[in-house]
Amino acid sequence: MKRSKLLILILLALFSLIFIVLPQRIETKGSNEVSNEVSNEVSGILSISVLDTDKSDCIIITLDSFCMIIDTGYSRKQKCVEEYMTKNGISNINYMVLTHLDADHIGNAVYILSHYNVKNIIQPDYEKNSTANNNYQKYIAEHKIEPRYLTDDLTVKVGELEICILMPMKTEYELDNDYSIIVSVSYGIHKYLFCGDAQEVRMGELLQYDLGEYTLIKTPHHGQYKPNTEKVLDIIKPRYCIVTRESADLTAKKTIKMYEKLGTRMYWTGYGNVEVKSDGKNLWILQ
Repeated sequence: MKRSKLLILILLALFSLIFIVLPQRIETKGSNEVSNEVSNEVSGILSISVLDTDKSDCIIITLDSFCMIIDTGYSRKQKCVEEYMTKNGISNINYMVLTHLDADHIGNAVYILSHYNVKNIIQPDYEKNSTANNNYQKYIAEHKIEPRYLTDDLTVKVGELEICILMPMKTEYELDNDYSIIVSVSYGIHKYLFCGDAQEVRMGELLQYDLGEYTLIKTPHHGQYKPNTEKVLDIIKPRYCIVTRESADLTAKKTIKMYEKLGTRMYWTGYGNVEVKSDGKNLWILQ
C-alpha cells in the first residue's frame, strides 16, 4: 500500500514538472496552416540577430541550415546586411517576411532577392506608392516572383523551433503600420516576439491571442509608446527588449519608464548589432 502511494506521488510530481518546463505556445487564428521544414528533430543553437540598420528593422533568425529574415532595413545599410550574411555563410533563406511595405523595412528586399536563394516571401496584401516599394514590385514582376499573401496565420516548425506568423486581422487599416505582420518564435523554454511597426489597432489585435510570457520583444515601431503596447507588455512580461533605433535619447521617456516598470533590460541597435543565442534553455545576448 505504501509503495502504491509512493508511486502515485512520484507520477504526480513528474506530471507537475512537465507543465513547469514546457513552454507555452501561442494559439494562432484562422486555419492555422502548418509548414514543417524538416521531418526529423533538430537541436542546436538558435541565433537571432537584430542588425544595426539605423531606425529600421532587419532581423535574421537561424537554426542549423534554416534561415528566416524579418524585414531588410534601409537600402543605405546594405553593406551591414551583406557583411552579416557573408560572415555567417548564409546563402539560402527559407522565409523572408516583410512585415509591411515601408522603406525602412523593405529597403534591401531587391538586394536580398538578387543575391540569395529566397524560397518564400510573406507579406501583407495592400498597396503603397513609394520609391522603395515601386522598385521592389518592379523586381518581383520582372522575375516572376510571387509572394504569399496569407489571409490566415501560418505556423512554421523546424524540429523544436516553432514560428507563428500572425497576419493582420483586417483588410484595410487607416495607418500603413497597422498592416504589420507579427512574428512569435518559440524554442525550448524561451519565446520571442517581433512586432514590426504595429501601432494601437494592430497591438489591440494581438491582445486577442493567448500570449503568455515572453523572454524578449523587439519593440513595436522603434519603441514608440502606445497604450495597447503597454497592455501587451503587462501580459508577456519580457525580460529583454530590443529597440531598433539610434539611441535611448531619441525615445520617449514614457516608453523607457514602461519597460523599467517591468524590470525589462533594454538594448538599442544604435550601439551595434544585438545577437541573441540560445540552446533552448540557456540564453546569451551579445552587443
